Amino acid sequence: MKRLFFLSTVILCLMVSACNFLENKDFVAAEVTFEDINFDTTGFIASVPYSFEGGIATFANNYQSDFGSYEGFAFSCLNDTETSGYDNQFSVYAPGGCDGSANFAVYYYNTFASQLEGRKIIFSEDIRVNLESVCVTNSTYVALDMLNGSSFSKKFGPGDWFLLTINAVCADGNTKTVEYYLADFRDGKSYVCDDWVELDLSSMTDVLYMDFVLTSSDTGEYGMNTPAYFCLDNLKFRYRKY
Repeated sequence: MKRLFFLSTVILCLMVSACNFLENKDFVAAEVTFEDINFDTTGFIASVPYSFEGGIATFANNYQSDFGSYEGFAFSCLNDTETSGYDNQFSVYAPGGCDGSANFAVYYYNTFASQLEGRKIIFSEDIRVNLESVCVTNSTYVALDMLNGSSFSKKFGPGDWFLLTINAVCADGNTKTVEYYLADFRDGKSYVCDDWVELDLSSMTDVLYMDFVLTSSDTGEYGMNTPAYFCLDNLKFRYRKY
């Protein structure tokens, strides 16, 4: 009887493994690099969303033509690491895109209100998505503000920090979270991210959409003083239709 139970258990395990293997085999690997974007002489686009492979993933953009401003994602190939201030808001504080590429995304987080309901990367409704990783770093505008201060924000000192929180809302209603400090002056550190860092997102499975939150120790009566930007590149995930 025990032998029969053991054999049944082995067969069941093999069946489950086979099913998982077949299911995983159906997933397609994808990587968003933005290298298919062509820029004019400005070197950036801040007025339209980006659609990856016909809408598998949409990087949302809410452009306000009356003010020439946006929230969500803009797209750029600029890497001026010397010029401070808002006029250089589309430059990355790194030599270029991730892994030697040219293009990347620049995310602006509206700390007051969002007309996008927080949905910044939205996956197609007819696919299942398992995230793998993403590369992030600072924009020049933010990095130089933290290093030098400005009329709006302070120069970072002991105890200061600038935190990126990545949220993935899953099909079961749960939210998975990954955090990364783009600047960290706590516990004797004086770190401002100046190159691309790859974050592990493999805990985020069966994802419907992603959103991003930026918070800072430099926060006052009217909200965060640190400019609410970061740069993103090389989003890797696997997907299949269902």
